[in-house]
Amino acid sequence: MNPDEVEIPEVGVVVLRFHDDDLDTGDRAHLLGDGTVGHERRDRHGRAVSGEPLRDLGGDDLRPAVRIEVGLRHEDPAAVEFTHGYTVSARRAPRSIAIATSRYSVVVSLPLPTRPHNNFDAVRIAAALAVIVGHSFELVGIEPIPRVLNVPLHSIGVFVFFAMSGYLISSSWLRRPVLGDYLRNRTLRIMPGLIVVTVASFAVLGPVMSSLSVADYLENPRSWRYLLNIVLRPVFDLPGVFEDNPYAGSVNGSLWTLPIEFVCYLVFPLLLALGRARVFALVAFIVGAVLVERLVADPLVFWGSSFQRAANLAVFFALGSLVAVAGRRLRLRLDVAVVLLAFQAVFSAMASPATTQWTLWPVLTYSVLAFCTHSTPVIRRAARFGDLSYGLYIYAFPVQQVVVAVLPPLGFVGNLVVVTLTTTVLAWLSWHLVEKHALRLKATSNRSRATAVAAAPADGVAPTPR
Repeated sequence: MNPDEVEIPEVGVVVLRFHDDDLDTGDRAHLLGDGTVGHERRDRHGRAVSGEPLRDLGGDDLRPAVRIEVGLRHEDPAAVEFTHGYTVSARRAPRSIAIATSRYSVVVSLPLPTRPHNNFDAVRIAAALAVIVGHSFELVGIEPIPRVLNVPLHSIGVFVFFAMSGYLISSSWLRRPVLGDYLRNRTLRIMPGLIVVTVASFAVLGPVMSSLSVADYLENPRSWRYLLNIVLRPVFDLPGVFEDNPYAGSVNGSLWTLPIEFVCYLVFPLLLALGRARVFALVAFIVGAVLVERLVADPLVFWGSSFQRAANLAVFFALGSLVAVAGRRLRLRLDVAVVLLAFQAVFSAMASPATTQWTLWPVLTYSVLAFCTHSTPVIRRAARFGDLSYGLYIYAFPVQQVVVAVLPPLGFVGNLVVVTLTTTVLAWLSWHLVEKHALRLKATSNRSRATAVAAAPADGVAPTPR
């Protein structure tokens, strides 16, 4: 990997050389004005504690590891003296390095490729497959839909998505609380794939599958109304499409969760920006969402989304966010997760869904994040062919409806195999042709700010990177 360089007045060109690209999200490090390499730690009030030597962290945390060296290039472009270096574990690897002089400081971001040292990718794919399997029963017309922990299987998949999103999105904000970057990154993750699947459904699937002629289809206002999905206004039907299916009239019933998730993206930075009050704000939000889920009548709908269903998902998102805020103060243990899930399974066999929902919120969130934040060989590489989970989620429903409408009865297993294979191909294409390229815009924008120079305090110590 080529060294990254940034020019600082009074110093010259600072060169960062990496001996591995095995970086993962974690703590930050800084090079202080006196030339010492330090590891940034925070006390219980969130204040930075400066300059602890990073020569040796010791223990098993050194594997897997990354070696980072910091050097100065002065007059001779070929002469780089790497005078400071340290080895850190991937779990603790920095995302930025701050370098300071008496007058200037710079924070150099490290937007390097990461290798997964967690199970998030695998769990995302498993959640998407749970949604596909659960929907298959309903779309093929098979009753009853299997339930897990007193909840329909596809709903469990959605709950898992929201718990993970709350954790990951909040972690992202806490690492870099820059609103413009945050909103851009969230938009680039959701919107490109959504736009493509919506336009494809309107322009290709609709005319082909509609019982109307192409001219009548295009003249029908309901056809054009479907494009409101692009602005996260759920519209499920296209005129004359899937009218004879067991689940009649719905083109993509999975899209209803996206506006709820995006609203969470907008709301939670406001809560997390409250500093020491953020925990209180999150708890208050959870209490309010639970009250809405328990007390508001289900038919109450705004912007195409049920208040009750939205509140249910928001609780999972908020609990995931709370875990992110707790950070290392809350140790996520797999053995505890297993015990909690066993309790929930027994409780679910004894009580009604409305009763068991009270414990499902915290139990499922804790258990999912405990598994996600651990690293399991083989499955931690689930995304080595691309992050297919979002594509699986947004393409599966229309594929399922087409298979039911066009092919002869295949039975449940045959239908599921055809749907899963077809959707996987579409998800792969979506990732490699659309989503991945959109996310590169995010990385490019982040790199463009890596060389921004800001005034340093008079004592010459770099401001804490945040």
